[in-house]
Amino acid sequence: MDALRAKSRLNRGPNIVAIGGGTGLSTLLSGLKRYSSHITAIVTVADDGGSSGVLRRELGVLPPGDIRNCLAALSTEEPLLTRLFQYRFAAGSVLEGHSFGNLFLSALSAITGNLETAITASSRVLAVQGQVVPATNVDVQLWAELENGQRIEGESNIGHAPSPIVRLGCSPERPPALPRALEAITNADLIVLGPGSLYTSLLPNLLVPELVGAIKRSKAPRLYICNLMTQPGETDGLDVRGHIRAIEAQLATLGIEPRLFNAVLAQDDLPDSDLVRYYQSRGADPVRCDAEGLRSDGYDVTQAPLQGVTANSNAAPRFAQPCPCGDALLPNPSTRTRSIGVLHFIEIGLDVVLAQRPSFPVLRHQQPFGMRVPLELDAVHVEGFTLLPIGAAEQSIDGWERRGSLTIEEDFDPHFPQLG
Repeated sequence: MDALRAKSRLNRGPNIVAIGGGTGLSTLLSGLKRYSSHITAIVTVADDGGSSGVLRRELGVLPPGDIRNCLAALSTEEPLLTRLFQYRFAAGSVLEGHSFGNLFLSALSAITGNLETAITASSRVLAVQGQVVPATNVDVQLWAELENGQRIEGESNIGHAPSPIVRLGCSPERPPALPRALEAITNADLIVLGPGSLYTSLLPNLLVPELVGAIKRSKAPRLYICNLMTQPGETDGLDVRGHIRAIEAQLATLGIEPRLFNAVLAQDDLPDSDLVRYYQSRGADPVRCDAEGLRSDGYDVTQAPLQGVTANSNAAPRFAQPCPCGDALLPNPSTRTRSIGVLHFIEIGLDVVLAQRPSFPVLRHQQPFGMRVPLELDAVHVEGFTLLPIGAAEQSIDGWERRGSLTIEEDFDPHFPQLG
């Protein structure tokens, strides 16, 4: 009965359209699906890095990675099937670094003739709660013009721009939107943009004129969720107003003058901590919000503590002995902690340390797209955590919870809330 009541409640939920890309969107979806079954994720398809980039170049398919993450986030199927979809091969000269879901979507795209049909088929397999729709079905390549006059091409390069970005575009220009995306926006009760990388996850969707036009015509509330920290090479020095101005400047290139996203959700001022100082040492700073100034300009601003729960933000991570891999194993400040029962997962920026279940003592450290280093766990402490490098004595994980240590949410996104 409880399950039926929960399903009935979700079926009465609002029509929500979430626009974005990267891991920020997928993490948002994993929260939204607790409130409604009527969710549409509109996902950028401009990615050209990692596994998606390889498949895009070699097979000529649209990049499947962000779409895969969104499908997994909205899945209501057995966790094992979702984990299979997210599984990333750790060995093999050809398969290493590719996720099963990326290969599955690419194969289905070839069989069905397009990614949209492949997504529909995958959604049935995963029992997706809602729908996932590409922003366009055209193979688009991003480009950016920088303040220093330089022009760079490719999503993966734009994320490391050597100078502030002044204009974003794509080739071909004015790509078409998919009818399902336009229909979802028309019927929406709420439209959300973000969180996520400003120039590589959010604004690429606003390069699709038909999407922008549909958002403009919609009577639904429109909310922008701002990141917590700036991203080096992409949003250096931008406060919340700077993020909003970048969005509105992008819209102005399409002749859209009114504010599309008048409501803003931003982080409360972050207190000084070792975590924040660590981010600052890596070139990221808290995104400041002049809430009163924005409100005086007509924006509806809400501030809230979005940073989630950490073990202790003032504790520096500790290593049991010098690590042979050097900085590759240093925890990124985007580490987050939550409990998910028997699965234990630590996400360290783009690096991953994973224990399948408590009975498996060997963890794997995954650098971005390759180079996996076997590790073994000594202990996880509330004031930090300790990792042992290669060759350390094997430790059992069976006693984690009895020792009162942390478990960490599987696939918890370091970019939502974004701290780097």
